Amino acid sequence: TYLFDGHGLIERFGLNRTKLQNFLVAVEQGYDEAVPYHNSSHAASVLHSMHALLHHCGLARSAAAVLAPSDGPSDGCLETMACLLAAAVHDYEHKGLTNDFLVKTGDERALRYNDQHVNENHHVSAAFELLQKSENNFLEALPQAAFARLRNLVIDLVLATDMAQSGSLLSSFQEMLDGAEKGVSASDDASDKGFQPSTAKEATLLLQMAMKCADLGHLANPCYNYTGHRKRPQPASIVHGRTCEKQARM
Repeated sequence: TYLFDGHGLIERFGLNRTKLQNFLVAVEQGYDEAVPYHNSSHAASVLHSMHALLHHCGLARSAAAVLAPSDGPSDGCLETMACLLAAAVHDYEHKGLTNDFLVKTGDERALRYNDQHVNENHHVSAAFELLQKSENNFLEALPQAAFARLRNLVIDLVLATDMAQSGSLLSSFQEMLDGAEKGVSASDDASDKGFQPSTAKEATLLLQMAMKCADLGHLANPCYNYTGHRKRPQPASIVHGRTCEKQARM
């Protein structure tokens, strides 16, 4: 709950602290420590990186300026909470297997989600199912419209972590920035403020890129920091998945 406190979210939205703690503990327990990469250490790393991006770059407030309805919160707090929540649950109950492997083997999750973003759909769906338990529902006091807005953003952010989306996501982001430089989608004083999204699509894309950076940002850490925090090498999950595929003779 430290980051929720630090961003003023518990007081801002009247969150139930005990239920928030219950939810976060349950989420942590949903990460299998036997999985080489997608475990609770990785989730904590992504959550910390997302916090840093929100704190130092003002992304949530920029996004809220266009995402918030006229009668809804526009101070960026709801977007901040969505980003932190998405970071915490983005690999919840990960099996350590790729989407491609799950699809090829006819895994139940692939069947459930029609082969589309199989892991990512499960992570966010299972997390919201966990939230529905009364002892975990720290968002129960949130107005329905605000909850729907938060839920939609969390879904968009978690689905954006699908590595198969990386190329198209990066291309869209680059096009958006190029357009802003030409004055197509940026205000006249953008050079003073940095890029400012002008549409909901741009705001969502901005936060999706932040999520992508947080998910992969540990690779840019100093070597001593990286190896000290991540006791297992990054490619382990890839090796694990390929080993399973070989064993399945795929």
